Amino acid sequence: WELLGAEPMAVAAGWPPFQQRFATATCALPAGLGRTAAAACYRDVVAAAADAGVSVLPVRDADAPLAPPPASPWRLRALTETATGAAAGAATKAAAGEPAGLPPLARDARGPLAGLLVVESTNRVQGPLAGHVLGLLGADVVRLEPPGGDPLRGVPPMAGPTSARFLALNRGKRALEADLKSAAGRRAALRLIACAHVFLHNWPPGRACSYGLDHDDLAPVRPSLVYAQAGGWAEALPPPQPMGTDYLVQAYSGVAARLAGPGEQPTPSLMTLTDVLGALISAEAVVAALVARARTGAGVRAGTALIDAARLLRATPLPTSPPTPPAIPPGSPPATSSGAPPASRAAAAVTDLAAMADDPAFDQVLDRTPQAAYSRAPWTFVPAPHHEEAL
Repeated sequence: WELLGAEPMAVAAGWPPFQQRFATATCALPAGLGRTAAAACYRDVVAAAADAGVSVLPVRDADAPLAPPPASPWRLRALTETATGAAAGAATKAAAGEPAGLPPLARDARGPLAGLLVVESTNRVQGPLAGHVLGLLGADVVRLEPPGGDPLRGVPPMAGPTSARFLALNRGKRALEADLKSAAGRRAALRLIACAHVFLHNWPPGRACSYGLDHDDLAPVRPSLVYAQAGGWAEALPPPQPMGTDYLVQAYSGVAARLAGPGEQPTPSLMTLTDVLGALISAEAVVAALVARARTGAGVRAGTALIDAARLLRATPLPTSPPTPPAIPPGSPPATSSGAPPASRAAAAVTDLAAMADDPAFDQVLDRTPQAAYSRAPWTFVPAPHHEEAL
């Protein structure tokens, strides 16, 4: 903003709402910042962004062309496919000593991924939510966090000593602090990954190589590993790519334009649509890779991106009219005092999340603590009886 000539007071006033934009779903910037941007030509904005180390992209129309999609949004490849020379030889030798398939499911397991170790090094929404979904499926998820812990643990609103937003994506996970910029931290990470079934990260391009934790680096250490990268742009834009963040992907992909009403300017949603859908695609990719690993005994790379989520959103037909609420059969139980139906029927859409957390109609889908309420897993797994028990 300073490079574009914005007033320092406007910049200072704009920082708090910008910093809290996703927590509050609003971002009321001072009008002076808008006037500053409007007075500059796009070329000057791009130049200022390059000098400041941030990314700028054009907001494109809803029908803007995208790069051709990959054969699969999961981009599954053999872990050692690109390994060469000594690395490939070491991986092959190590693979010979590793058990094929995956460990058997315990008799009392309550999730299909129980007994599997997932190591993740993620931040923001896409990566942590993907790891959270894997945890809901039963995996033991361990986060690699910087010394002192992930800074997002302290971002308000707080649920006790920890951020409620952080817990929404990371509760139930264990954590190991390791400075991946140091040799000691990387050794600690390698020791943990050597025991893992899945390694998940959402680092920007090039960071895995700089840490010595790329797929080719890990193949000799854990040849049967599922190596999952939850990225931003994949092959949609040439290098050097802009930051792979939800807001930029919505704007560039045309998703923001699809969200705009008639006559409205395209505006990306402050609900992180591609982050959330991208996280689900990443979790799908991990499960698909685990199936491939179980059938072949070989490690698998899985690469997904926010742009894949944008493609799905672009391909989804927009409703032409508001959905019709379901009819309430005669003799149905009355609604609760808050107006929501009882838990035995589908709950109506709500706009007050605090009221939703207190409404008994949502007892079956929320876990409540004294500090906050969290959504439960959307599925229930019951262990199948063993053959001898069935007999």
